Amino acid sequence: MSLFHKLSPKPLKNLNQQLLENSPFLWSTRIHYWLYFAFLGNLLAALIGFVYPVSINNLPDVEVIFGLTFIPAIVVFAIWVYKVVLYSVEKQFGKRNPLQSLAELYLYFVSIALFFSFSYTLGGVISYRVNHLIDSEELVQDINHLNIGNHYFPSYVSNYKTYSSINDYLDYGYHNLIDEDLREIKERYGSYEDNYKTYNTNLGAYSPWYYSDEEPPGLLSQKELLANYLKDKSDFERMEEISNFIAIINKYGGRIEVSPEQVLSNYKRWVNNIDLLMDNYNLERTKDYARDIIYNHSRAKTQRYFFFREEGFFYFLFVLTFFLTVLLTIFKSVNWKPFLVAIVAMIIVPILLGIFDELGRRTFGSGNFFLGSCVVIYLFLLIQTLIATTQTKYIGFNAVCLIILNLLTPIFPFIVAIAYVEITGYGYYHYNDYYPYHGYNAQDIIEWCFWGGIILYGTLLHPLFKRMYIKLRSIPRKK
Repeated sequence: MSLFHKLSPKPLKNLNQQLLENSPFLWSTRIHYWLYFAFLGNLLAALIGFVYPVSINNLPDVEVIFGLTFIPAIVVFAIWVYKVVLYSVEKQFGKRNPLQSLAELYLYFVSIALFFSFSYTLGGVISYRVNHLIDSEELVQDINHLNIGNHYFPSYVSNYKTYSSINDYLDYGYHNLIDEDLREIKERYGSYEDNYKTYNTNLGAYSPWYYSDEEPPGLLSQKELLANYLKDKSDFERMEEISNFIAIINKYGGRIEVSPEQVLSNYKRWVNNIDLLMDNYNLERTKDYARDIIYNHSRAKTQRYFFFREEGFFYFLFVLTFFLTVLLTIFKSVNWKPFLVAIVAMIIVPILLGIFDELGRRTFGSGNFFLGSCVVIYLFLLIQTLIATTQTKYIGFNAVCLIILNLLTPIFPFIVAIAYVEITGYGYYHYNDYYPYHGYNAQDIIEWCFWGGIILYGTLLHPLFKRMYIKLRSIPRKK
């Protein structure tokens, strides 16, 4: 008795028996078992996420954890594939109709997609906990205090320069301000009076939202930080800013062990003589650690992780899941030897074609060999497969050709589109023109063909390939 059977509740075992007796096709997909164990796996991932140690000054890297979760998911995936391929309706010559072939494709697609859910569950739970460690208002207030007090703690001399006047500083210092705001600052604080002082050119170093469209309310802008930096302050005000900076750095895991009085005394000396400044790498490491912690807090609050925000990553997961599904359906339909040969060929042949393509570029100045060869190879595979369906003896080469043809078919329109655009230049922009050749951009055409090929395969062509595999398996073996 297998471990999966032992861990299954009685209702699931009864369902398994009913499917075996009444629907061998659905039973062979193991979808009923996988939904149950996927639920348990996500429950375990959520539990780990809730007990994983996190604190305000010691945050895990959620993206690294998301990636590491794929390791156990791959192990579970291998076990699941082994269970799924033990029985195949085609191999046992069971009945099959086109709708069952499509249903199998979609069920396997959902099953494989569920393997990624473990990483999303664990990453999402940890991100949720990090998000609620500190209120957004408190985090913004801490960032403001750090940005205001940062210039009292020079760690890199390159961030400080001497200017003859405030206007000289405003004209040549880096502030990332629009002209209108800069003029307003000049009107309020500007002066051409010769008064050589050392100025900080890196304001706002602790604001992780400066390059984001999601700045939270209350966060001091570059303009407000600059105005605060230039205004006259008493020693009491400066002591308060210094004390706040030290307290917050220590709050987020840094370590500054110096009195505010000493910091203020040093500031009064080097602000008039930049030669007294020197790089302080220990201080920079301390500030960087706190800055990284704050950055991770802000990412959790805005969900700025690649697996949540990157559209391209979702496309990657979709395409990966689709082709893993196609590979699984092929593996269930053929013997392992032609399958292995086909996979090796799919790796080696593109490498060789790429080498020849590069040689063609260097020798003849033409680089269409790769794409043209792919089209020719596909047509050859198609003809060879059609011939194989009329033969009366089984030949392993025909099985290899059918497998490779199956794998190339979803992306063949994509390959043809790229070849057509490369050869004709359709949809490309000229350097001297403002408009493309025709109504559509080349990138749009290629994307339409890519997704069109996948949709066409997933709705019409997959059942045809399943019938070809059944036909191939029914041919007597060559003696």
